[in-house]
Amino acid sequence: MKYFLLIPILLVISLILTVNIIGTRKNATEKISAANILKIKTRMTIDQVVSILGKPYLLDVGISVHDSKCSHSKNHNGIPISIDTDISSIIDSIYNDSDYCCKSQMREMQMRNVTFIYTKPVLLAKYYPMLWVHFCSAEELPDEVLVKNVFCKRYGPFHFDDYAIYDLHSGLFQKELFNECFQ
Repeated sequence: MKYFLLIPILLVISLILTVNIIGTRKNATEKISAANILKIKTRMTIDQVVSILGKPYLLDVGISVHDSKCSHSKNHNGIPISIDTDISSIIDSIYNDSDYCCKSQMREMQMRNVTFIYTKPVLLAKYYPMLWVHFCSAEELPDEVLVKNVFCKRYGPFHFDDYAIYDLHSGLFQKELFNECFQ
């Protein structure tokens, strides 16, 4: 009977040891590296980013802002991307849909916010990086979607939020951690 109590304790200890042994890992698309991420600059087009980093795992279109009384909100987040996906067509079809669910969504959609998600969480890693490239329309080119920011974070064990390691817009750059995460 005493041994049954020991089993959960041993499982927890082995899980903690496994997490600490695995260390920093990334689950990122093929072209993701520290050098390539640093090549991305503000006002680059989607095609320019894809030529450097490849296609992302996921696509978020809009930021899902809705009125409190909105009863049929449209969520365009977490769209899976494959090698054959025409990203521009997806974005255009969503933004050309004028059947807005509420006024807040209409205003948001006019800004043409788009986020590329290039990494995925890594189960049982001590640390893992996440990379997002944010786009929005420019005032002088309302139909063109350009890079607004590149943002990277390092997450800790069990997906605990850690801290930012790179933020193109603010100039934040934790070089050592960034290089470790995206080597």
